[in-house]
Amino acid sequence: MEKVHTAVDAVIVLCGHGSRDPRFKMDFLKFAKSIELCFKSRKTYFCFIEKNNPSIEEMLDITTKNYENIIFVPSLLFRGNHFDLDIKKKIDPYN
Repeated sequence: MEKVHTAVDAVIVLCGHGSRDPRFKMDFLKFAKSIELCFKSRKTYFCFIEKNNPSIEEMLDITTKNYENIIFVPSLLFRGNHFDLDIKKKIDPYN
């Protein structure tokens, strides 16, 4: 019998921009931890558009192998080309 997946089965993937500044990743990891504490029933992962690892592709390759339902959250402070073009282009093959 095929398993019926519910919303609880979904994992969260937070996607940040990425930066050369080491404080950025440290702050983003704190943010990811706070999300994980708020949604204790869901496993939380993170990735970056550029500069930091793991990349969007690396994280989605991992999570799509292990989970059927992924809540992908672009965690950017503003809309722009990365949000409108880059993220959509990179996650589209996983839909």
